[in-house]
Amino acid sequence: MDAARVGILLIECYLLVVVLDVLLAWVQPDPSRWPRRLGHVLTEPVQRPLRVLLGRLPLRGWDVSAVVLVLLLGILRVWLVRA
Repeated sequence: MDAARVGILLIECYLLVVVLDVLLAWVQPDPSRWPRRLGHVLTEPVQRPLRVLLGRLPLRGWDVSAVVLVLLLGILRVWLVRA
C-alpha cells in the first residue's frame, strides 16, 4: 500500500470521527462525558485554530469549524487521489 492510499484512508477515518462528533454534539452537548469525550479529544486540536481564524468573521455565534474542516479534508483527499 503506497503512502497516498494510507493518507486517503486516514483522512476518511478522521472525517468519520468529525461527523460522529458533530452528530453526538446535537444529542450530548457536554464534551466531557463519554462517548463525546473521545470525539472531542480527537477533533478539538484541529478545530480550535479554525475557530480562532473563523472568529474574526461575522458568523453571529455559529461554529462552522467542523464544516470548514470537512471541506479542507475533502480537498486534501481529492489532491491525494489525483497524485
